[in-house]
Amino acid sequence: MYEDNNSNYVSPASTKRGRIFLIILVAFLSLALGASAGIAGVGYFLAVNDVDVRSIIMGNYDPGQGVQTEEIVKEVIKRVEVVDSTTGSPVAAIAEKVIPSIVSIRITYPYTYYFFNTEREGVGEGSGIIISDDGYILTNNHVIEAALQANSNVKYESATIKVFISGRTDEPFEAEVVGRDEVTDLALLKIEADGLIAIEIGDSDKLSVGDLAVAVGNPGGMMYMGSVTCGIISGLNREVYDQDSGQQDDEKLNLIQTDAAINPGNSGGALVDATGKLIGINTLKIVSTGYEGLGFAIPVNNAMEIVEELKTQGFVSRGRPNIGIAVSSEYDSAIAAELGLPEGVLVTQVGGLTPAEAAGLMVNDIITEINGVRVKTFDELLAEKNKYSPGDVIDITVYRQTGETGEDGEYLEIPLTLGEANY
Repeated sequence: MYEDNNSNYVSPASTKRGRIFLIILVAFLSLALGASAGIAGVGYFLAVNDVDVRSIIMGNYDPGQGVQTEEIVKEVIKRVEVVDSTTGSPVAAIAEKVIPSIVSIRITYPYTYYFFNTEREGVGEGSGIIISDDGYILTNNHVIEAALQANSNVKYESATIKVFISGRTDEPFEAEVVGRDEVTDLALLKIEADGLIAIEIGDSDKLSVGDLAVAVGNPGGMMYMGSVTCGIISGLNREVYDQDSGQQDDEKLNLIQTDAAINPGNSGGALVDATGKLIGINTLKIVSTGYEGLGFAIPVNNAMEIVEELKTQGFVSRGRPNIGIAVSSEYDSAIAAELGLPEGVLVTQVGGLTPAEAAGLMVNDIITEINGVRVKTFDELLAEKNKYSPGDVIDITVYRQTGETGEDGEYLEIPLTLGEANY
């Protein structure tokens, strides 16, 4: 949101003293240590100490509201000397602060291999963030969901979720799932440990496009544990929605966009600001020919609200109706005509322990009506579903194939009691 502040604008001519001070400060540091390191150090120190740079430039800085002007000079010089004597980059200080709060998460889970229908063990890895010193870990739902029974917080009998802490990779902790939320792709884990280094929580509502952004996580898994990439905030309130993810809400995710490199394994890791405070939880990137530097993170303010609900009840209550299916994004009128099938919404997955399973919906059913209203697209399905409340009974008309061709099928009217979208 932009605000018109012209009424409060002060002419530069009337702020000569403040501007001279800033020029002298930067010039002095540049002569002593090099311009790039000096300016980076100034920005880092002022940000850490919540000193408003604009107030110094405009000449109305009030020392009573923060560190004294003389102290600024001394401390900035000291800070820049430290940065310059090591790597010349304030990102090194950020990494040193944040890495101890980032963990690696490894899951193992059973699955059936299609070849000879044999049982196999799958392995997945991702990142997590220590948010309390007594063992609460924040990560993405998609990092752990393969180890869990459908739509629950309960692990499969042979599944494991292990947390590896930086510097203690030989002592993994077994993690329990406190709660998870598919819509926002967040999950809260708990390990039996104390004295951990919790990350400092920032304020994602105060971000601006162009702010420094540093991503910390484990791209590629534990092989590259504690990796740091640097970029900027490229955009705010980016709407991202994956209709093939199985979520049955038309709620779009408003995410932070960044060009800091985010790769598989970074999921669940931290996006932090220039002071090393958590501003986002890395969740996904766009991978497609012609696209580069499009990573996304869940704003920390939204995430911490979800965390509180997961702590208290294990799920997020939205009071919104849920069917419990995933649908195809490719099935349209052209494909329907080619196959000799009716237009509608093609079911590709029926979630376990969901209203859809209880009602008897099946994979490859084509939903054509809800309570007599024709639906041809996923958006039309959502619009009709959302007219009702959890607990309401609706009649879903589906076309179910009974043979090999589109002509071999029948229409069924299936009563379904809507659930609540709380996962």
